Amino acid sequence: MRKLLLSLLIVLLPLPAMAGGGRDVMLNWYKLVLELVRHTPTYSPPVASRAFAYLGVTSYEVLATTRPQMHSLAGQLNDLSTLPAPGQGVMDEAVVMHAALAQSLRGFFGNTGPSGQQAMDRMDAALSDQIAV
Repeated sequence: MRKLLLSLLIVLLPLPAMAGGGRDVMLNWYKLVLELVRHTPTYSPPVASRAFAYLGVTSYEVLATTRPQMHSLAGQLNDLSTLPAPGQGVMDEAVVMHAALAQSLRGFFGNTGPSGQQAMDRMDAALSDQIAV
């Protein structure tokens, strides 16, 4: 139970700091993860918890990259080294969040069935269209 609460905290930690598009993108990807976990046979509860924790860290790192008041978790988590600094210019938080979570999900759920792969493709396309507007 304690691990579950810690995982939920890590997953939900970035939410209050986000506004608008980035939060919507993150929530949509997380809703898909819930479905993928339910329908991917190899995802036992410990594996699913780990995937959610990694996605929480990914989401936090996106925010830490786009907001100077936040600090990266690099050096505080095993094997998380300093991430590359963002290029000059304005970064759209929703676009960065979408790219990071889309790439992460494809890595975590590469073994899901064809319907899961199609669901990830549909989510990727729908969110790409939504944030491009």
